[in-house]
Amino acid sequence: MTDLLQRLFKIRKGEFVKTFLMFLYAFNWTAAFIIGRITKDTLFLTESRLSWLPYMYIAVAVAVGGVSVVYSKLAARKSLRKIILGTFSLLLLGLSLFRYLLSLNSPDWVYPALYIFIELMGVMLMIQFWTFANELFNSREGKRLFGVIVGGQVLANLYSFPIKSLKNVIGIENLLYVCIISVLVCLWIYNHLSKRYRLETAQRERLLRRPSREQVSPDATMRVDVFSGLQKSIILLSLVTILASTFVDYQFKVTAKHHFAGEGLADYFFAVYAYGGLLACLVQLFFTSRILEKFGIFIGLLLLPTLLFGGSALSLAFIGYLGVTFTKGGELVTRYSVTETSTNLLYQPLPPALRRRTKALADGVTRPIAQAGAGLIFVALSSFLAINDPGRINSLSWAILGLVLVWTATLWIARRRYIEALLISSDWRARHMKGEADEDEAKLAVSRLAIQKALVSGDAASVLNAIEVIPLTRSPSWEEAIKPLLTSPHPDVRVKTTEFFEKSGNRKYSHLVLPLFADPDETVRAAAIRAYCELEHDRAVPLIARHIDDPASRVKAAAIAGLIQHGGLEGILASTQALKTMLASAEASERENGARVLGYIKIKNFYQPLARLIDDPDPTVQNAAIFAAGEMQSEELIPALLYKLQRPQTRAAAVAALSRFSTSLLPRLTEALALPHLPPGVRQSIPIVLGQIESPAAYDLLEPLLETKDDVLRSNATRAMQKLFARLSAEISPRMARIQNVLHAELENYYQLLAYIRMLRDRTQDAELLVGAFQERADEALKRAFYLLGILYPRDQIEIVSYNLQTGTAERRAIAIEIIDNICDQETKRYLLPILDAGDLAETVAAGRKLFQLDAPEPSELLARLIAQDHDDWLLTCAIHAAGELQLKDLADDVRRHAGHESPLVRETVLYAASRLLDADGFTRLTGLYLREPDGQVRGYLEALAGAA
Repeated sequence: MTDLLQRLFKIRKGEFVKTFLMFLYAFNWTAAFIIGRITKDTLFLTESRLSWLPYMYIAVAVAVGGVSVVYSKLAARKSLRKIILGTFSLLLLGLSLFRYLLSLNSPDWVYPALYIFIELMGVMLMIQFWTFANELFNSREGKRLFGVIVGGQVLANLYSFPIKSLKNVIGIENLLYVCIISVLVCLWIYNHLSKRYRLETAQRERLLRRPSREQVSPDATMRVDVFSGLQKSIILLSLVTILASTFVDYQFKVTAKHHFAGEGLADYFFAVYAYGGLLACLVQLFFTSRILEKFGIFIGLLLLPTLLFGGSALSLAFIGYLGVTFTKGGELVTRYSVTETSTNLLYQPLPPALRRRTKALADGVTRPIAQAGAGLIFVALSSFLAINDPGRINSLSWAILGLVLVWTATLWIARRRYIEALLISSDWRARHMKGEADEDEAKLAVSRLAIQKALVSGDAASVLNAIEVIPLTRSPSWEEAIKPLLTSPHPDVRVKTTEFFEKSGNRKYSHLVLPLFADPDETVRAAAIRAYCELEHDRAVPLIARHIDDPASRVKAAAIAGLIQHGGLEGILASTQALKTMLASAEASERENGARVLGYIKIKNFYQPLARLIDDPDPTVQNAAIFAAGEMQSEELIPALLYKLQRPQTRAAAVAALSRFSTSLLPRLTEALALPHLPPGVRQSIPIVLGQIESPAAYDLLEPLLETKDDVLRSNATRAMQKLFARLSAEISPRMARIQNVLHAELENYYQLLAYIRMLRDRTQDAELLVGAFQERADEALKRAFYLLGILYPRDQIEIVSYNLQTGTAERRAIAIEIIDNICDQETKRYLLPILDAGDLAETVAAGRKLFQLDAPEPSELLARLIAQDHDDWLLTCAIHAAGELQLKDLADDVRRHAGHESPLVRETVLYAASRLLDADGFTRLTGLYLREPDGQVRGYLEALAGAA
């Protein structure tokens, strides 16, 4: 039974008990309120004067408003548990007291007091229930489960049928005992759930602590503004909703009075409320969650105003009670089902304390004010326009239409503020919310303070970071704070400080670097020579000439570069021989610094020595030469730099060097991408280079790579496109339809990879290496999808979502998914949300099968395909390994064909699989193909297999 309910209502593992108890909570608080209302209305209308009734509306509004203000202030300062337990205690005490007073010869004031108390009880129970529900469930859980939970409220409306019979047995006053029992059930459920989930609650309670004034930052101020905007929108939405609903209710009752009398009126009311309640119950239990999950909370919120608009239009078109009945029926069906659930999901982005306060203000203050205001309007309309006349009551539909329009506009504003609050509540810093370039004076003041503190901290890493950040402050007054760092005990700090004064270009600082010519660290001495040359130019030559024979290679390189740059013909002649000696030295450090010299002087015709050093046997020399090539920017070096992209040891340096060529490199990269036999490592790294060239032409080169079969190339291209679009969005006009199609293809690919994983796990435990490879590719596919989302939608919002999905808590993940649900188009959400919001692998794959025609091959068929492909060496390796593990002898010939593969890892794996798939003669014939095996590790493995045989 439990499994059936979980499948029917989309309740996931571990959520059933919590959901069921909250359903009971919703049923019991609503039942307590309904029974209380029946009791107080019956007693008041029986025992009190009818003339007091209008004043009761005002008294209730004042009482509820006053208590709610006090409640909202307590909610901002006290813990939720204390508030709820205290409120339950007061309600139980009040109900018991009134039952005692009713057993006496009650004075006249008891019945009005009971009337007010029951209305207060209803408001407090509702506020506390939804406050607790929003604490217990995150936004995504709420979308799935609030529809089921609120079904308890709707179901409680049907409680009046048995209560009518019970009243005749025990008496109207004793119905208060039923209220007490229902409130006690609510208290037990709350106490049980709050204890069971005390860790979650404890985490949220810490958020109640308010920061001191000194702790308030510009980021915090912005968050307060955003949350305040959402709070105001919720309160305004509550005001408009109550006004419109009250107008509908008033028109409904007056129209009914004119069309029915006596038993006919009672039968009409019973039919509308009974059937409306039944429909509301069905909608709540079976449709609300699905509507919210598929279309979002704002479509849910639009249902009620749409129905009211349609019903009012019918009322104006067909004078009579049919349109009014439709309008009231639409309100009954949707207001306490879809609308109630959607409205309470609006509170999710707010911090707990503000959430409680807003709930109290919206339901405890705004509601009675709106109802009292509507009552005053009706009094005025009745007195001056005779609105209660049969021929004029229908004109009230115009007011309802106007309120619906205001309602819709309020929803639009609330949606925008809801998304802003979701982004803020994901706890990402303000620079990601507004862009890194947005630096107001308050932020700069904070930055300056932090930099000053870091500069005197004595921590090398902090000091280096501070010096890097200084240019961003756009302040010219840092020199005095920087000077003391020239004598720092850390060589890296002395170097960075020297470079700071070098970049200033101001000759007045040249005397500051002179003492560093005698620094014990050669890196510092070299930096000082370069800085002095940059500041003094030819005036530095006499001083640096004496360092041309310095025993420290790095210092000598700096002196040679200075003489060539600033020493004129004599300087060049004096240093050329020393440079040649360095370039031809047997010492790697000498060759490395010779390469540095060529990079410092940037003479393009000196490319030939660099071309040799780029292929130097020593990796350090290679990287120094590659860096120098980027500084020199000689086109003759481009081919050599491109081929350095394929080696991990030189890839980063080659990317940086090539990107220095900027747009002049683009024709060469176009030619390279067209080469059919370009090494994979080179082709895969070209998008990384293009991502560093800020040009629309670079973006255009990347776009065709979105549909390549090579996953690594596609990932690099997608990431580079997103970066370029973020920097050049004003200059780039991407073909959004194509990008969206590629996005959907990536999501289909993700589902397909997960389907393969599930199939392999269901069929065997001997393909975990292949399963891991599929999982890696699925993760990459999802990353590519988010890079593409960063082009289609605001990048800062997508970055926040991605960050919180990877590193956030369950609550922050839920908020991130909610952002996607509110900013993406319908088709993209349909494909993406099941991935982000699924409970497990099986659920995700099932969703994928509904969306796409996913392939479902047998393991042997899948492995045969993977072994036949030639664009993913690692996937090929894993497939061959799995064929060996599973001993799929039908694939032996397919495996054998890769014995001559260019990858040593593939060749080694072929040997492993073949040893399990081939007989002795077949394996012997295969090993004959390895007689000239160039890789030592493969030869060693072959010898080990031969020895074991």
